[in-house]
Amino acid sequence: VPASLLPADRREAGRTVSVAGRECVIESVDGETAHLDYNHPLAGVTLEYEVTVETLVTGDDRVDGLLALHGLDAEATATDDQLAVSVVATDPSPERDRRLRAFVRDAKRLLPFDTVSLTETYSS
Repeated sequence: VPASLLPADRREAGRTVSVAGRECVIESVDGETAHLDYNHPLAGVTLEYEVTVETLVTGDDRVDGLLALHGLDAEATATDDQLAVSVVATDPSPERDRRLRAFVRDAKRLLPFDTVSLTETYSS
């Protein structure tokens, strides 16, 4: 980028600046040009975590947790190989449709059901 976009008192390699509303680090300044790095400071760094499993979520709690994760207020009924989800709303909603599609995708991948069915009921 043009070096003139950077504050004159901060035009040195290694400084953190805000350009166009985004934080970045100045990699180098040569003449009229500044080279900026917008990567997160931890980009490329290997992170190691220690995790303790405190509770194992099983059965209906897995379904309820997945519904909550997707922000869905719905009733779910599970049988051996089928999951039926019922949503009651006043109007159709593209946002709710997006969340339902994401829920179905995750339910098929994460839950032990052969079939996932959805019922939407609209009432005033």
